[in-house]
Amino acid sequence: MTHSIIHQTFFVCVFLIVCCTTRGAFCSGSPKSGDSVNNNKISDSSLKREKSVLNGVLYTAGPDNARFNIVHVYGTPYEMGYAQGELVGDIISQFVHGVFNYIIDAALDPEKFPHIPLQIKQMIIEKGIDNVLDWNAKVTKEFTPDSYFEELQGLADSIPSITYNDLLRLQMFPEITKASCSFFGSWSTASYQEHTFHMRSLDYDVDGPFLDYPQVIIYHPTTSNGNDKSNDEQNTFASVGWPASIGVLTGMNNKKMGINEIGVSFPDDSFGQGTPDTPPEKVKGKPWMFVVRDILQKSSTLSDAIESVQQTPRTCNLIVGVGDGKEDKEAAIATPQVNGIEYSGYVAIPYNDKNQLPVNSTWHPVLENVVYNGMDWLCPTYTSVLGEQLTKYHGQISQDNIIKNILPTVQTGNLHIGLYDLTENIMYVSFARKSQADPTEPLYAYQRQFTQLDMTSIFAEPKPQE
Repeated sequence: MTHSIIHQTFFVCVFLIVCCTTRGAFCSGSPKSGDSVNNNKISDSSLKREKSVLNGVLYTAGPDNARFNIVHVYGTPYEMGYAQGELVGDIISQFVHGVFNYIIDAALDPEKFPHIPLQIKQMIIEKGIDNVLDWNAKVTKEFTPDSYFEELQGLADSIPSITYNDLLRLQMFPEITKASCSFFGSWSTASYQEHTFHMRSLDYDVDGPFLDYPQVIIYHPTTSNGNDKSNDEQNTFASVGWPASIGVLTGMNNKKMGINEIGVSFPDDSFGQGTPDTPPEKVKGKPWMFVVRDILQKSSTLSDAIESVQQTPRTCNLIVGVGDGKEDKEAAIATPQVNGIEYSGYVAIPYNDKNQLPVNSTWHPVLENVVYNGMDWLCPTYTSVLGEQLTKYHGQISQDNIIKNILPTVQTGNLHIGLYDLTENIMYVSFARKSQADPTEPLYAYQRQFTQLDMTSIFAEPKPQE
């Protein structure tokens, strides 16, 4: 075997092992018993305009002790990338370098990135995380539209301290480290005043740099280009995450649609991959954060979104949630409602209260006009508590009791939470306490004050005058 073949084979094996993370039948851990309460009042947005450039505007929002950036970008993919760099380039530089420094420092800690086995972390130390991420970028390149690379180039061109390769590697990181998350949707008679609610909680590392750089970016794209093969006008959409992370894991669009994802480390054989009796998870396909972004950027209905996922070459095991708050009697799927999608390289199966997945009457009972999953696919401990809370408030599920009672009792959403009222086009967000904040304040997002964002007005923010 030549050196190059050995080298390539090594990284293929590393990536397959990293992605294939099933180590038992069910997830571990559970919320503390008993009901908990978050008595913080919901904050108004307190928007403050900070800066504008040719294709972008920067606002800050949130309570005084938890401000975060809202970054508006406009134009082509390159122009939107360049504008983000102009607005928050110093923050992007700090974040990107901080992430990679932290990965190296934390690689051998068994409590950090628990989805990556310890021996693989050692290989990353010895061979370099850059090589693993570069290989990931290589095998997914043919499935990724040119527009994503153009946006990264715009970012790189506007920030001298960051290279294009740094930014590309940052996008690949979520493909090899999946988080535990939860989601639910409620609509019609399950919700207060029959609103359509869609909740997405992100449970991820709160010791690294991620909690110090919360950002909501609002994309105002003109047309797609590159190998998107479309010149249709795109949706305006919001992505909740971090600077320069151009994929989406939390967000909503101007068509009253919301999304979420949950990394699945404990699948069953129905995924067709990643279990002892099925092949390893696929690695050749479109990175999942780009698949989720495509839903917000290009889909106008729930059926559009499901079709988009089903027609996309996919990779690892996930749960993707899609909500649609519009009234559309002619839609193929009755709306408004929220669907989960069992997502893998082999399947993309939508489900709701009529065909809820996974099927288990003991810890995942069916609730009318509700869909939900707690922390993973096979996770009785969290899913059952989430189901109990949704049963308790069934018919009166609202932003107030979701924030005050349901989330703190289930104890999900340590890093950030996005709660979408898709009927009123409002998003409620909360972020973990920053590392330099008052240490006596609660740490986790589900314990903290939420900020209300009027997405109708935010999506209508005009482009700066040239």
